[in-house]
Amino acid sequence: MRTPYEKKPNFQFHNRVMRAKHPSFFDPIVDTKFKISDNDQIMTIGSCFAQHLSNWLSIHTSNFLKNEDDIFGGRITFSGNYGNVYSVAQLLQLFDRAFGQYTPNMETWTNAGGRFFDPLRPSVMPNGLNEHTEVLDYRSSHEAKVKELFSTADVLVFTLGLTEMWVRSSDNAVLPLAPGVLAGSYDPNEVIFHNATFMEVTKSLTNFIKKLYSVNPSCKILLTVSPVPLAATYEHRHVSVASMASKSILRAAVETVVQAHDHVDYFPSFEIFYTPGIGNGYFSSDMRHVLPEGVEHAMKIFQNHFLISNVGTTASSSRERDIIIQRLMKSYGAVVCDEDRI
Repeated sequence: MRTPYEKKPNFQFHNRVMRAKHPSFFDPIVDTKFKISDNDQIMTIGSCFAQHLSNWLSIHTSNFLKNEDDIFGGRITFSGNYGNVYSVAQLLQLFDRAFGQYTPNMETWTNAGGRFFDPLRPSVMPNGLNEHTEVLDYRSSHEAKVKELFSTADVLVFTLGLTEMWVRSSDNAVLPLAPGVLAGSYDPNEVIFHNATFMEVTKSLTNFIKKLYSVNPSCKILLTVSPVPLAATYEHRHVSVASMASKSILRAAVETVVQAHDHVDYFPSFEIFYTPGIGNGYFSSDMRHVLPEGVEHAMKIFQNHFLISNVGTTASSSRERDIIIQRLMKSYGAVVCDEDRI
């Protein structure tokens, strides 16, 4: 051989898979570690981008696992009513709360109208509740449902969204939203801003996987990274720089964890949106929220590679593709991002 690359397959060469190819043909998956059968129930959790995956699964398959309904009108679609789980630290605490390994304090937030909110999932109850105790009672029943989800899911899909977070000083609770944005009030003595490092994200993700396997050893884990940029950064730097730093840390941590675990795989939705020439038209006019066309592209790849049978509809014609996009448009309007409230 003249070079060590001489006999490598086409997908390992940029010019062979990218040049003169329509973006719709872009498919970055080569192999998968596992497949999802018709009987496998998929639990979804993560950032607001993960709601698109939840909506797609609920429309196209019977695999979407949902054991808790939206009783507060929050319009947030996940397997459980936990709302957006942006960081790995937040995910880890959710697991620990569900299994009695961590107990947060009983603080609730109030808005100008005197309504009560759960700081651990404020957007789930967008109009608040009447009583402080009511919030805590619903939290308790919710955690029982989350315990059931973690214990019984066949596949867990977790979409990592952020490294920036707000941590409550009194009990180290990781909050999905800074106090004062939806309800409550900001006091720098009560909450601390923290931006997780690569090492911290990797350690927390590894710890979560270990804990999940201790209660559900057969569960397969599929990790994704949200392509949605930060709505705002608390740090003194340009928001685009902060976004790229955050996404790069998350992507690197995911890569490290996937390489270390046989039953943990990665779904490259992030690459679909950020590969030059592919995802340029997949963002809305605000250059932040993703469009249904991009979601459809990502989920078609998910369907082709991870689902054993082609459950649902594959767009084989322009008319079928338009129908799918219309259905996704309706679900797209239901996606709720806590960050948007900033």
